[in-house]
Amino acid sequence: MPEPTLEQLNDSAIARLDAELVGRLNGVRLSSEQLDVYKRNLKTGWRVPIAFSDGERQLDVLADGTVPFGPPKIALVDRPAALTWPHLEPDGVLCPIPTQASFDFRRPEHVVQELLFSSTKLIEDNISGQTQRDFQSEFHSYWIQAKPDGKPFRSLLTPRAPSRKAYAWLGEQFNLVADRPRNIVSWMANLFAKSIKESDLTPVALLWLAEPLFPHEYPYSARDVYAITKKFDEPTFRVLSQLISLSPRKLILVLCAPTDNGPALAGITVPAPGGLKFEGDARLPRIPGFRLGHAPPSLLIERYLGESTPTSRSIVERVDAAWIHGRGCDHDQPELARSRIVIVGYGSLGGHVAQLLAQAGIGKLDLVDPQILEWANVGRHPLGANHVGDRKASSLAAILRQSFPHSAFNAYDVTWQQVDRDHTDVLRTASVILNATGA
Repeated sequence: MPEPTLEQLNDSAIARLDAELVGRLNGVRLSSEQLDVYKRNLKTGWRVPIAFSDGERQLDVLADGTVPFGPPKIALVDRPAALTWPHLEPDGVLCPIPTQASFDFRRPEHVVQELLFSSTKLIEDNISGQTQRDFQSEFHSYWIQAKPDGKPFRSLLTPRAPSRKAYAWLGEQFNLVADRPRNIVSWMANLFAKSIKESDLTPVALLWLAEPLFPHEYPYSARDVYAITKKFDEPTFRVLSQLISLSPRKLILVLCAPTDNGPALAGITVPAPGGLKFEGDARLPRIPGFRLGHAPPSLLIERYLGESTPTSRSIVERVDAAWIHGRGCDHDQPELARSRIVIVGYGSLGGHVAQLLAQAGIGKLDLVDPQILEWANVGRHPLGANHVGDRKASSLAAILRQSFPHSAFNAYDVTWQQVDRDHTDVLRTASVILNATGA
C-alpha cells in the first residue's frame, strides 16, 4: 500500500480537527472572507466559543497546508487593542506556547485540545494582569511590534550602566552608535572601506533605566520622553542636560534597561522644540532668567521636552563583539576580545585557523605570510580563484575585516624575521603566536 501524500495527510488531519471542533466543541467553520482577514494563506478554520471569567469570548482555530506537521494557530476574535496584552499578535493570533514546542502529529485532535487549553489559560492570565511583566522581559519584541518609524540604529555600545555620553554616525540607511569615536571609524572602514572623521560624529546619550518601558510608556512625542525622565537618577539627568547643550538641533537617545533575556535597547530621536532659542558660539539654549549655560538641568530638560513635538522611535540592532560572538551570553568573550594572536603562515592550516579565531571573537589578529596565492593552493585555502596572484595575508585580512568589522586584522606580507626586525612589538606583545608554516 503506497504511503499517503502530504496533501492526503493534511486533508485527513483537517477532517479530524473538524470532528473535534464542530462535533464536540460546538464550533462553526469560518467562511473564506473570515479567513482572508488573517492574511496567512490559511486553508480552513473554525470559531469556538469559550467561557472566561469576564464572559464568553470567541477563539478561531486556523489551519494551513502544514497541518498536521505544523500545529494550527489560535486567534482571539474579541480582543483588546494592540499591545494591551502580551503574547498577542496584531491580528489576534496568540502565542500560548514556545515556538520550539513539539507535538504528536499523528493525533491532531489532541494537539488542538492542548492549544486551546494553553490559550485559555493565557487569556485568563491576561485578564487578571498576571502577564504584564512579560512586556518588559520581551521588551525588544514588543518595541518592534509597536512599528518604530525611525531610521534603525546599529549599536557598538556596551549595553550596561551607567548613563553616559556616546557618539553616532548618521547615515542614510542607519545610524551607528558607539561609546568611542574610534570604534565607529574602524567599523565603517572595515565593512564599507568608508573614511569617517571623528569630527563628523554626532554626540548622543545612552540612558540607563532600572527597568524596561511598558507599551503605554513608549514615547510618541517629546512630552512622552519627558515623562520617562521621571525614571532617571541624577547622573542620568546630567547626561541628558549635557546632550541638549552639545546637540541643540535634535536629541538622539539610546535607552538601555536590563531584562530577563539580557539588556534591551531602544532608539529615540527628538527634534528641538520650535520655541527654544540657542545662542552664542556654542549654541547654548537660552532659558529666560538664567545666564547662558547656567540654567538648572531639570529646567533645561523640561523646556526642551515640554512640547508635543513628534519623536521617531528606532529599532536598535546590536553589532558589538559580545553580541556577534555569543549573543551576550559568553562570559569568555571579553577576554577573547582583548586578546591578540599572531599567526605565521597562511596556507591550508593557517588560513582556516585565522577564520575560526575571528569567528570565536579574538579581538586582534596579525597575519604574517610573504607568499602569494597560486592555483595549486585554491582547493585547500579559504581564498578562492579570484585571489590567485594576490598576497595571502593581505587578502585574507581584507576579507576578515569586512566579515568582522568590530575586530582588528593586520597583515604583514613579509617573513616573520622581517616582522621581528621592523615591527618589534608585534611578536613580543602577542597573547599567542601560532606557527602554521609548511602546512
